[in-house]
Amino acid sequence: MNVKTIILWSACLAGACSVRSQTPLTAYTKPAYPASWNAPTVMPDRIMLTCTEDPAHTASVTWRTDAGVVSAEAEIALVSAAPTFWETGRRFKAATSLMDATHIPAAGLKAGYHHVVFTGLLPDTLYAYRVGSGKHWSEWFQFRTAGAVPKPFSFIYLGDAQSDIFDRWSRTIRSAIQKVPDARFIIHAGDLVGSAHDDRHWQEWFRAGGWIHATVPGVPIPGNHEYQVFDKKNTADSMLHLSYQWKYQFNLPQNGLPQLKGSSYFFNYQQEVLIVALNSNELEQEQAKWLDSLLTHTRATWKIVTLHHPLFSGARERDNAYLRALLKPLLDKHRVDLVLSGHDHTYTRGIATDPGKGRIGTVYVVSVAGGKMYDASAALWENYEARLLSRGEHKQLFQAIHINGRLLRYEAFTPDGKLYDSFELKKHRRRGNSIVELP
Repeated sequence: MNVKTIILWSACLAGACSVRSQTPLTAYTKPAYPASWNAPTVMPDRIMLTCTEDPAHTASVTWRTDAGVVSAEAEIALVSAAPTFWETGRRFKAATSLMDATHIPAAGLKAGYHHVVFTGLLPDTLYAYRVGSGKHWSEWFQFRTAGAVPKPFSFIYLGDAQSDIFDRWSRTIRSAIQKVPDARFIIHAGDLVGSAHDDRHWQEWFRAGGWIHATVPGVPIPGNHEYQVFDKKNTADSMLHLSYQWKYQFNLPQNGLPQLKGSSYFFNYQQEVLIVALNSNELEQEQAKWLDSLLTHTRATWKIVTLHHPLFSGARERDNAYLRALLKPLLDKHRVDLVLSGHDHTYTRGIATDPGKGRIGTVYVVSVAGGKMYDASAALWENYEARLLSRGEHKQLFQAIHINGRLLRYEAFTPDGKLYDSFELKKHRRRGNSIVELP
């Protein structure tokens, strides 16, 4: 290679050369996936770490194989620098279930699902685990347990994935973990997929999150798109069913409303934060009574509720008046700090009017992480007992929430890492919360 060639080659690497084959994008080609794309195999896939009632001492993992794998295991060990860290490990026998969804056209397959709850873990400790059977094992994944006492931590909150999941939601969840690499869990505020039982949609969701799902515990709640009839062509079947895959792939706390185990639940994180997940699609009155009792008896410093349908809607021609009338008095009564929702495919944040004198009311947020967008209402929040503080539309967003003692810091980011919205809540022992708007 002569000197002139080297100079030209170096210039091209520096961007000085134009590529003649480049053409401007005038139309977008949506990716298509082969029919076999979501087929299970003997190798573990869809590995999902989820929250537990006691995240300081336990952790739950679920994974999928083909239906021929009828027995599986998981191994867990303390993390060290040596590649032989596994020698300190323990093995857990998995509970295995056969998911037969061949009667549902959108799913149309059988698969083996396996789950393990790791017990006897040390608080605030880094662990590695893998799952498998026989000679077929996953890679090792690492996660950290919660502390046994209050200490600073962060978590991520994502609105609807729903549409263009593998194609475009992937950038949001991946940007979120780049921005908050030490996040302790991720709230998925409903409409994880666009079609409840469609296994290709679930394949998109799991592929888009990849190893993130296996390393950061998920806190998923069902949205309206997680409810659908089993067979659209069967006109006699008009009943909406929770996604057939839900109970198999998410091993969630069973401490919620008994009729909605696994889709209505709660957990306490490091003693100071109560996270309540509601299923806003059904049995709302029963959940309200359950929520009232739960909030009455909690001693948590911070109370955070997530549900798919927002009490204060921001999208055009949307309003959940029934849900607002049912739940807002309870949230006011118990001074819930933060409510996180999806559904509207826009962004809104505001404070509800609190009947308590001089107190900051509950902060309500609606956000969207996927590619489906709606226009915001022209009369945004004008008829609500609330004050709108921030709004947006046609933007994918993720949220980082940081808790440090009696201070909560909230940040919303676009996928390019730019700060879009932020505020701080400070909790005072006698006069409730104060809010600070941040630039």
